[in-house]
Amino acid sequence: MMLEKRNSNDYAAQVEMLSADLRLIRLDKKITNNETEHEIFTGLINTVSNADMIGFVLLAPDGNDAMYTLTYAGIGNYSDIRIEALNIMRSFLNRLQAGF
Repeated sequence: MMLEKRNSNDYAAQVEMLSADLRLIRLDKKITNNETEHEIFTGLINTVSNADMIGFVLLAPDGNDAMYTLTYAGIGNYSDIRIEALNIMRSFLNRLQAGF
């Protein structure tokens, strides 16, 4: 799992970059309760340790000057990784909406 904080101006560029990655599929585009748009991608992710793992990437602006990239990847059953990743992402989005 990895969490990165970036400048909110990077959001569109990150969405475009991940959308162009043939190993990823865009899953979701939602408007949350505070009208914050976020994107979720799934597929093969090359991790920091240079290993390919199946996982999920969440892009979420905080509504101010920052955006977050939350990556969750693992080796094993896709269904288990999906459940864990989406639970973590849901929790993160709830905290982001609450202002941490």
